[in-house]
Amino acid sequence: MGYSSIKSPGYFHSHNEWGESKPFNEMSKTDLKDMKKSGDKLEIIIAVASRKKGELPWVALSDGSIKGSFLDIIFHINAYTLDENKEPRKLQIVAPAAVKFLNRLQKR
Repeated sequence: MGYSSIKSPGYFHSHNEWGESKPFNEMSKTDLKDMKKSGDKLEIIIAVASRKKGELPWVALSDGSIKGSFLDIIFHINAYTLDENKEPRKLQIVAPAAVKFLNRLQKR
């Protein structure tokens, strides 16, 4: 199969827990530099950490992100774009059906 010239509108990656260090759930300086260089319009960052006890219900947070756990792993999901000054702007993730589904999935 040949190389596709179709450019993706965005990028996603994770920031993971490392030993006792909790994952950083915001855009890093490197993330911002890479986003400006690539010209991507959307960046999704998923902070991934272990959960020692119980499950964390999925919720939409006031900062626009969503957070919750699946099994013994916590996911904190943020979405960003660049404003007219090429500065990061956090986007509001609106996913009530997904949050509801993830909470139902936890109860199985």
